[in-house]
Amino acid sequence: MLNGVNLYALEKFSSAVYILATGPNDVRSRLLTVFNGPLLMIEPDHLPEKLQDDYKWIRRSITKYDEYYKGQLNELREKENLPNFKETCSHLYPTPVEATLSRIINKTGTEIARRIYNIHDTLESMSSK
Repeated sequence: MLNGVNLYALEKFSSAVYILATGPNDVRSRLLTVFNGPLLMIEPDHLPEKLQDDYKWIRRSITKYDEYYKGQLNELREKENLPNFKETCSHLYPTPVEATLSRIINKTGTEIARRIYNIHDTLESMSSK
């Protein structure tokens, strides 16, 4: 902790901002990299109280869906009784982050990225005081 800032969280948000700023493809692809990487283990309680609600909004927004398209999980569940289906086809089951990022519009992804930047900026300011 430095001036009330969890240095682990600051490091992870710094990495996230770097990826969002320099990574290839559109913002949704970069967000997938961020949430499978630096922000994977970040919990709201890693952040100062005044940033927790914003991070909770980000997490709700990034895990809104659990399937790439409506009905995907029903189709997969119908095949689960086939021998070894779940073991050999587990890659067909998206994570909530993957499913959400495939369904949201770029504008929503940009808002999520903006809030990640704002959290990082606030952590940076707090740590330098």
